[in-house]
Amino acid sequence: MKFHQNPEYGLLSIRHFDDFVAAESTTALVTINRLLSEYDRMALKNIIIDFRKIRSATLYNTDRALHSLVHEKLLPFPAGLKLYRLYDEENTVTPTLLERLDHSQNITEQTVHLSTQEGIFVNEQELLNHLNLPEHIKPFDDDLDWPMPNIDQALPAGE
Repeated sequence: MKFHQNPEYGLLSIRHFDDFVAAESTTALVTINRLLSEYDRMALKNIIIDFRKIRSATLYNTDRALHSLVHEKLLPFPAGLKLYRLYDEENTVTPTLLERLDHSQNITEQTVHLSTQEGIFVNEQELLNHLNLPEHIKPFDDDLDWPMPNIDQALPAGE
């Protein structure tokens, strides 16, 4: 998992790739949430999670208890924050990822208070049109800085 933040537009892009493991999106949100400054975190307007490069996923490791535990580590997000998910409809893993979302959706809504059901896209251009960002903003440009955050760096000692 990698991420890129565009503070000017309150945009956070998270890119998953290769094998998808238990609660990976939740862990990514907690990690990045803790790494951002309070100002940058509270300035967020949109989070986009890109699942297009996932190559394998199972339903077996969808762990609702882990979601609940990890969500407890989230610092407050701003009111009105929207979460979007981007999938590749040609990717054979996409149906499994969408079924995983169905299994974990209610726990996400209860703990993070974000609904993602209306924020599912399979076309990057449609998502960008929906967000109404200026054309020069490319949230998935490979030339951007895409650090790989480590949850151990994000959590305070003893957590």
